[in-house]
Amino acid sequence: MMRDCTVMCNRSGEQVATIGFNEACGLWQIVVLHREEIEFFCPTMEVTFAAWHGEFDSETGFPRSEQPECRMHKQTDFPLPSDLPRPVDDGAATHLVGMMLPKLGLHSTAGRVVDLSELSHPRP
Repeated sequence: MMRDCTVMCNRSGEQVATIGFNEACGLWQIVVLHREEIEFFCPTMEVTFAAWHGEFDSETGFPRSEQPECRMHKQTDFPLPSDLPRPVDDGAATHLVGMMLPKLGLHSTAGRVVDLSELSHPRP
């Protein structure tokens, strides 16, 4: 379900895409109207609209390249509070081990799309 939607129209007034916040995954999304298989996710509304104006053809709604990039600001320092308690494994997610992930493309901080369903092994 998307909220805070903006309809993107071309010069002829035809709707070509919708931009909105996808509540299911907690990311902003561009959905191209005539090619629903094109879903583009970004972390913020500002980045999403910048991606729309920089990476998509406003007349057709289609990406200008095979893999549009989401320009994210890189943050390399993620300070944690000094009093943050160490997490305890309660076993509530053990049933997820070995399960296949759905096809879902997310943008990395390197600007590339990472499809979670294509990941083959756990990260260390």
